[in-house]
Amino acid sequence: MEATQFTPGIDLSIWKKLVVNCALNGLCAITDLTCEQLCAQADIWNFLDKISDETSALARARGVLLESTSAREFLRKVAHASAEHYPSMVFDIRNKRPTEIDSLNNAIVQGSQSLGLDASANQAVVALIKSMESNYHTPRH
Repeated sequence: MEATQFTPGIDLSIWKKLVVNCALNGLCAITDLTCEQLCAQADIWNFLDKISDETSALARARGVLLESTSAREFLRKVAHASAEHYPSMVFDIRNKRPTEIDSLNNAIVQGSQSLGLDASANQAVVALIKSMESNYHTPRH
């Protein structure tokens, strides 16, 4: 059995992962695209960067030294590495299950609002995912 190890800077690692999850999970679920398919569209990067910037701004407000440029670089690295990956939220939407949107983008929205920070891009993702969830059983034409 492996021993538990202390990881310095764990808060930074958690926030960087949160940037990736907030940027990719919801948008891949909304579009039903893999990370590679989503990120291949040049126009989407302005939106992904905005989600990343809002998330890293909240991290900094909470004392975690995650600069916007570092968050954006990490997002690009992970997006490239997970090319053919469908985030789990895609399968939640496909199978009409509740998503983890409240633990991801909505947590950024709530935390940002409490500090007077902008979270409009994260809020847009929340609104779209919640709309999809609330219409799981609405007949389609």
